[in-house]
Amino acid sequence: MKYVAPFTALVCALGLLGLQVVGGLEYTAGGTLYTQASMIAAMVAVAVMPLMIEWAWHHKAKGAAAAMSVALVAFLAYSLPATTGRTGEAKEAKANTAGKALEDKARVQADYDATKKLVDESNKWQPKACAGGVGKDCKSATFILNQRQASLEKLAKQLEGFQAAPPGDLGSSLWASVLRTDEETVRNGSILAYALGLEAGIFGLMWFFGRRLRAITETAPGKITDEEIKELKKVISNDTDPLPPTKAIVPDVTGSNIVPWAQAFRSEHGRAPRLDEVQAAFPEVARTTAYRRLKAA
Repeated sequence: MKYVAPFTALVCALGLLGLQVVGGLEYTAGGTLYTQASMIAAMVAVAVMPLMIEWAWHHKAKGAAAAMSVALVAFLAYSLPATTGRTGEAKEAKANTAGKALEDKARVQADYDATKKLVDESNKWQPKACAGGVGKDCKSATFILNQRQASLEKLAKQLEGFQAAPPGDLGSSLWASVLRTDEETVRNGSILAYALGLEAGIFGLMWFFGRRLRAITETAPGKITDEEIKELKKVISNDTDPLPPTKAIVPDVTGSNIVPWAQAFRSEHGRAPRLDEVQAAFPEVARTTAYRRLKAA
């Protein structure tokens, strides 16, 4: 179960990175292979490079960390427009489609209203023209009335054919009214927030994966050889030089070099050092002394 959280974070990070790459490919559609490959490389570098910067800084390689930080900023400036551009294009297209549909319907409605007035006038004039019989004036008035009615019916069908106007960017409209600003400002702010959130999410998840996996690996118990176990048992069961009780440990042991070293080791790795690790760090110290001071730490 201890690996579930880090690998879940890795899967989520790769999923977000894949989503970003798709946006980058759409953004560079029609470009050369180099352009598309550059976009993907920049996005992958932005996701991975912060981990390398953190590793270099942790290992005192400040020059490498600074150089990679410059590269990170450059790649970020190159890849961000792809995410913001593609998202913004979709939002603007939706808003423009809604606006155009409303404009078209308003234009047809205006033509319908004007034609309806003409039809009403013809309906009043045609009976008067035909009152004296079907003469030249009657035929002319009837022809005009029929033409106007046909146009009115055509416009009525066009109005019926209009579906409900697409809602457009209702989220931007709502927030614009709440924040007392215009929809364009809200739309631009949300696009930028999405792009930055995506970058931060990818980095945060991958950083969690790396740190968590490293912690699990470093705190895992190391392997001790059979020879070390036998030697430790020999030291512990040595009747000629039995280990003193805790009270017999000299108080100044807590001020020796092994004690703070062991405490720093525990703080760094989350576990106490093994006896063989102490001896590797302090080869001049006797094994029994190293064991007593390790216990004291």
